[in-house]
Amino acid sequence: INGFTISNDGADGILIKNTDNISVKDSIISANDAVGINIINSTNTLVKDTKVDNSTNGIIVNGSVNTKLERIDVIDSYDNGVWILNSQKTTLKDSLLENNGQDPYFSSAHQVLLDGSDDTSLLNNRINYGVFGIRLKNNNDVVTIDNNTVYEGIGDAILLEGRFSNVNITRNDLDGSFMGINFN
Repeated sequence: INGFTISNDGADGILIKNTDNISVKDSIISANDAVGINIINSTNTLVKDTKVDNSTNGIIVNGSVNTKLERIDVIDSYDNGVWILNSQKTTLKDSLLENNGQDPYFSSAHQVLLDGSDDTSLLNNRINYGVFGIRLKNNNDVVTIDNNTVYEGIGDAILLEGRFSNVNITRNDLDGSFMGINFN
């Protein structure tokens, strides 16, 4: 999927389900009251140089393996910017997440939510103006959070809850959030 502009209301912008080797490049996706890009039970998915805005959740990676999200802009999603759920080998890098998770009283108000996933890398991202910057919940193993800038959130820049192991948090710039790193 290359060079598309997709605007949907009440339905996913792009649904990638039970697939192998799918790429989304140079596209603009908007899915009001739905998920911008929904990746379910898929392997080797690449989303690159793409903008997702005005969606309920910007991008969901669910039950998938080897997903790469590179140079994406996820802006103005109501719930989560990027939600990585029960997945393995997901990389989010060189991306902008801005003003996602807009309701501080809603439990899914996150720029990046990592939920029960393994071998995840969050590298060199800019995360601005949301509630929580990066949140790990439930069981997460082998997580690298490196060289990200998280600022001006009304919640914690990085929140770790539940069980997690082998988490490396290095060289991040955290500014203007409620707490920098919160181990809860």
